[in-house]
Amino acid sequence: MVMKEKISIPIYALCFCISFLFLCNSPTLGIRFYLPVFLPTLIIGVIYLFKYKIYFGLEHYVLSILFIIYIIHLNTSLEFLGPQNTSILSETVLMLFFFIFSFYRINIRELKLIINSFVFAGTGFSIYLIFFHFPLGLGHYTIRPMFGPYAFMDPNYLSAFMVMPTIILAKKILFDKISFLYFFLFIINLVSTMLTGSRAATIAIFISVLYLCLKKIKIKNIIILLIFSSIVYVFISLFLQEDLIQRLFVNSYFDTSNSKRVFLWKHSLNYTIEHNLFFGSGLVKISDIFTMASSHSHSSFIDIFATSGLVGFFSFFILLLYIFYHLSNKHLVLFQALFIAFIFVYIIIAGTTSFAFWLMLLLFVFVIKFNIKNPNIDLWRNL
Repeated sequence: MVMKEKISIPIYALCFCISFLFLCNSPTLGIRFYLPVFLPTLIIGVIYLFKYKIYFGLEHYVLSILFIIYIIHLNTSLEFLGPQNTSILSETVLMLFFFIFSFYRINIRELKLIINSFVFAGTGFSIYLIFFHFPLGLGHYTIRPMFGPYAFMDPNYLSAFMVMPTIILAKKILFDKISFLYFFLFIINLVSTMLTGSRAATIAIFISVLYLCLKKIKIKNIIILLIFSSIVYVFISLFLQEDLIQRLFVNSYFDTSNSKRVFLWKHSLNYTIEHNLFFGSGLVKISDIFTMASSHSHSSFIDIFATSGLVGFFSFFILLLYIFYHLSNKHLVLFQALFIAFIFVYIIIAGTTSFAFWLMLLLFVFVIKFNIKNPNIDLWRNL
């Protein structure tokens, strides 16, 4: 009799933390109003880590370099830290969270549970969005946090997280057994992501699903794909308001929001190049340093460059190349699609203070370590 692999306590805690992320009450999906769930998860991760052999990977060296740079700028960061500016603390603790859990090596059951946790959380957000959304203006819809003082959740951060479960569900519909449940979950996740009005998330989903189709589609799946696409089109036409359709599909790609984004990118890059090219400005909101209205540069990767300079950005870029290289295995097509979505979304959206950014990175690290240890297990078929 073959014994099933066990799911460890830290991974159970991690999956619980992911599954109920839709209860997070921070507008950026940060840690401030999710501490009752997040803090025990982090503590469990630290305690149980001592039961395993600790091996440093590339991700730990990269994070160590970033930590050292941010320590160099500690006085500046503390100067701007306050009750109305917790993003600095959120990003630091989320980096620590990633640092701790990336030591763990997971088995196939744990990986399946993590994937299902993303789907569960995405579905929670979707149901909440569909029934309780309200207009934010300019084709954006969002939800109010269940608790906490904030009036609404930032639709960009919300959509950035929901990209992952939507792509996972698309894979299950198109290439696994046809299931009404998965199809229903996919539709509500897709429609809800579009409800946020995030063009970056919507485009990332379509590019990633197209990538899956180009890599894995077979003749017998073409009819399924055509029917699937037709039904999705009908749902979009029926359930999306006219302002959303205009924003996502028609004429909003040359509006003022994109020109503002490009301005923020240029200003952040120019300031960093002129003032602290090698080590950046430290963990601060760019509005504190750059005298700009926005608290970030509207790009995660430019934010990393602005806060840690060329040294930190180059280190992080090496980590991305490492992930890209190791995901090139033919069994990891799903994660290749997710990585494409990750890069596209976070070029456009600032997310280093958000759970979604670090959870996606953590999943890629888990998958790479699993694949190195189990190269003969086909994760395409087994997830």
